[in-house]
Amino acid sequence: MPCSDPTPSGREERAAIALKLIIDFKTLGEDINYPDGFNGDISGYSIFGSDKYLNEATNILCSFCKIKGEDFIYNGRFKERRRLADWWDEHKEIDKREGRS
Repeated sequence: MPCSDPTPSGREERAAIALKLIIDFKTLGEDINYPDGFNGDISGYSIFGSDKYLNEATNILCSFCKIKGEDFIYNGRFKERRRLADWWDEHKEIDKREGRS
């Protein structure tokens, strides 16, 4: 039986960035809209090898971006927002390429 490749996929890497950004913005006091039934505790999240958490982290940050809007996202005075803008641009491009725009 072959060993699984521990190298994160591009999708896992993007979700890890999403999770880090969620933690950053939560720490900064921003309201985060979590899925129904989710208490907001992401301390035990491991997106590697878990489609559920991987999708949730991406969906939470995508929702955050849609609520906050482009004026918030593209305010480059804050390093967290610059990283968010990079993530958001890549996320929109992937959605467009995969027909989910």
